[in-house]
Amino acid sequence: MILIFCLYSLLLFSLIISWKYTGSSIEIKSKLLIGFIFYCFIVLFVTFRDGNILRDYSEYVYYFNRGGGRDNIEESFYIIVAIVRYIGVGFLGMFFVYAVLGVSIRFYAIYKYSPFILYSFSIWIANFLLLNEMTQIRGAIACSLMLLILPAIYERRIIKAIILILIAFFFHRSSIVFILFFFVSPNKTYWRFWICLLGLSIILNICKINIMEILGLSKILYGIQLVKGDEMAFDQSDFRLNMFSPYPLLQMISCLACIYRYNRIKLIFPSCILFIKVGIIGLIIYSLSIYVISFRLSELFGTVQIFLYPCALKWFNGKNAERIGKIIVSVISVYILSSFIFKQNLIELN
Repeated sequence: MILIFCLYSLLLFSLIISWKYTGSSIEIKSKLLIGFIFYCFIVLFVTFRDGNILRDYSEYVYYFNRGGGRDNIEESFYIIVAIVRYIGVGFLGMFFVYAVLGVSIRFYAIYKYSPFILYSFSIWIANFLLLNEMTQIRGAIACSLMLLILPAIYERRIIKAIILILIAFFFHRSSIVFILFFFVSPNKTYWRFWICLLGLSIILNICKINIMEILGLSKILYGIQLVKGDEMAFDQSDFRLNMFSPYPLLQMISCLACIYRYNRIKLIFPSCILFIKVGIIGLIIYSLSIYVISFRLSELFGTVQIFLYPCALKWFNGKNAERIGKIIVSVISVYILSSFIFKQNLIELN
């Protein structure tokens, strides 16, 4: 399929460039040129995707063509639809607007805060481009803004962080959980506490202990619907997320490795302390198997891996340390993209 070929080609092109340049070593002119080419291609690629094989595409086209009603979808969606319909450019105009917004924010966040810009692009292409920009177009805005909210909190720019959270909520209601970030210390590590908390979550997950049911919160959470289309009417016993599935396991290894090399990583990526903690929070929520909530929020918080996976270049010591890190990031990228396409069926193969 053309879509799959383009995704792999884009990823491999990014990885080849990343192998030679880690980000900071690129001249500013080359960096801007590469970024501009990537930006234009991705915006057009996302806009003119093949809707026949992608999830949610037909649903968004349906709501666009109907043009009315609210159906538990954020008001921002209908404002964008109204503007696009008024201009008269058709439903592709809607996808173009979301592509420009999501891709622009993501590009800005990566260029401004990532210690390894090109490898962050690679992880984005492999992991979140298909999951967010090409599927969950509203959630893509929230995920992109989160990459700006965390550095704002770390820099104690609270007003900016609040404004960004409000904007994110305007595009996707699940963004309300970003309020939790204000209760996470951006200065003190407390790594033993976070590791113990993650370890406890793993034990609860392995033993299939429903902590929400023990606390009496199960019935309340059962009725929460973060996203239209989420089906909550299934038995909790049939919904058990495995912490040792490849995807959460990779995230867990990434967070723990970044903790182990924190003193080295923070020199080039100061706000990594918050990114690591948010990554762990996402894993903890995933381990609790709180219906679809765990799945949705773990996807949202997992966005921090755009910055954390590339830190593998700082995980090792020795002469070939950076080369080993590059190999690890490259393998993770190819594996995740392949998993999304062939195992998680984000692309419907015939």
